[in-house]
Amino acid sequence: MQGQCERYQENVCKGEIGYEQDKESGYSGIGYDSCRIISAFAANGFSWPNVQINLKDMKSENIQYEKKTEYVKDGFKSIDIESSSDIDVMVKKAEGDADYVEYYDCTGLTHHVDVKDGVLKITADDTRNSAFNISLGVSTVAWPSVTVYLAGTEYEDIKIVTGSGDVDVEYYLAVKNIDIVTSSGDIGITGANADSITVKASSGCIMLDSVATEELNLSANSGDLTLSDTVAADKAEFTTKSGDISSTNMKSESVVCNASSGDITLSDSDAAVFTIETSSGDVSVDITSNKRFNYKTKTSSGDVDVPDSYVDAEGSCEIITSSGDIDVTKRD
Repeated sequence: MQGQCERYQENVCKGEIGYEQDKESGYSGIGYDSCRIISAFAANGFSWPNVQINLKDMKSENIQYEKKTEYVKDGFKSIDIESSSDIDVMVKKAEGDADYVEYYDCTGLTHHVDVKDGVLKITADDTRNSAFNISLGVSTVAWPSVTVYLAGTEYEDIKIVTGSGDVDVEYYLAVKNIDIVTSSGDIGITGANADSITVKASSGCIMLDSVATEELNLSANSGDLTLSDTVAADKAEFTTKSGDISSTNMKSESVVCNASSGDITLSDSDAAVFTIETSSGDVSVDITSNKRFNYKTKTSSGDVDVPDSYVDAEGSCEIITSSGDIDVTKRD
């Protein structure tokens, strides 16, 4: 017996059925041009990291990942990881004196580990169906990931790029530059000491803990920025279009926060300059610096509670919000 979805799909593709004729089938809002996408899915199916969906035969199959461990014999001072779309990436301390990489391969996914010109390079050849590489978390089989285990503590650069996967740097490292980019996935850094840290996430949260750097730049189109025990000696700049910015025990010469929609909360903050702007959201700043401050605030809709400014101010705090409350406390 021909399925309801198949009958509807065929009729749409033939132009025999339109939006108004979908009441019998129970489908709505699908027009003539959508038939090509539906047909492709029905014919080819699609896959998530742990599940292969076969719409034609209406069945799902677990993807069988093979765990591999590769020891790195050549010396390197930098790390460059360019992962596949749905792979989690982790950097951890090695057990022992050897550097090694653990990763998961499957049919259509092959990782490569090479050292060239002092750079540990990890890449992936991925010929899997990437149209729907979306993490469902519905399987009990191994989750695809790349984990770099480092025996050393000092490196030049760490660069990580992944499409849809989480990134965790869980090792107390001394690094000149850390650069992490992900399209969709959370990013966490713990214990790093670097000259410069730049983290960008299109959709995902960014979390830093016990991090020290000269310059810090965090940005997310959609996601929260959360920091604790962070030092950015020269400048800390945070940007999010939709998400909250929050920090606890942060020290920097200059703190810049920009949020299109989201609250900004800076607790135990020691800085000379605060420049904060959000279109829609509350702003709360707890200043622990012993400097005298000049305060400039502006809100179109919201309450303002700030200390009095000093004529001979050594620091500045400027806060602008279109819709939201502004609250600043200064510890003496």
